[in-house]
Amino acid sequence: MSFRLPRAARSKFFKDLEFDVAFDIYYLCLMVGLAGGRKQDLPNADGVDVVDYFPGDYGKRANLIVALFLARELKSLGIEMSDRKAVQGAVAKLISTTTATRLSDEGLRVMNKYAFGGYSELIERFQERPRALEIFLPSYWRLMAELGARDND
Repeated sequence: MSFRLPRAARSKFFKDLEFDVAFDIYYLCLMVGLAGGRKQDLPNADGVDVVDYFPGDYGKRANLIVALFLARELKSLGIEMSDRKAVQGAVAKLISTTTATRLSDEGLRVMNKYAFGGYSELIERFQERPRALEIFLPSYWRLMAELGARDND
């Protein structure tokens, strides 16, 4: 199983921005989805595989990315960190020690939902697709701050 995004993410919304790796787009979308707690099913016909591992420098931060995902998903499931049995059960369903992503198929499926939810949030928030990274990133970070503040209310 792979990290997946809608075809339009790269071919339309982010098409004017240059990134080092395709996973950069996935990561931007994922972080918005996680910050806002937004999950959405990605229609199979619309989804394209990005990669099936954490590329480049993301590999060095894979544990952190997976931990952010787990924290958000446990919160989404209403599981308190003090409930060890519930935490262990959820983690067992989402994590795999034998995959390059460190995620089970279920974990990757759910993470992809957050990435698609984040992509949908970006489309809703930006009236026009971004045309320059230096203009897009400050708006992106303001959105992340807003989503983070809203989540802490």
